Amino acid sequence: MTVDAANKLREALAECSRHAFYLGKARQRLPQSIEARQLEASEESLVAALDQFAYRFARLQDALGQRVLRLFLVAILREPLEDAPMRDVLDRLERLGYLNADRWEEYRAVRNALVHEYPEEVERRAARLHLAFNMAAELASLLDRLHGEANT
Repeated sequence: MTVDAANKLREALAECSRHAFYLGKARQRLPQSIEARQLEASEESLVAALDQFAYRFARLQDALGQRVLRLFLVAILREPLEDAPMRDVLDRLERLGYLNADRWEEYRAVRNALVHEYPEEVERRAARLHLAFNMAAELASLLDRLHGEANT
């Protein structure tokens, strides 16, 4: 692994770790599950925690997808996928047992839904948030695994 690739991966993993940390903090401030009536009430502390959660979820998913996954494949696993389409990167990581490529697409869809929410769809927003709560734990677990293998 080149020093440059190692440094880029280290920086990207540190960025993801910051997002995961604050995502976890936001999650702690939220109820175990969110109901539509809570979203309609728009309690200030709930809105602030949801905003922080959505922001950090999106940032973590983006940083993992745009920076870490490809760098990890190239720098750590020595896979020649520097210029490959993202789907090829995901498929390779799936074959190696790191993630489920279709699930990654679901993370992306939920990320987009959180970023582009529509207030009148409170039932759907509540369902997406419940899904995002589970996905946040999955992303944090993936990050931990990649971080651990990059440091060995």
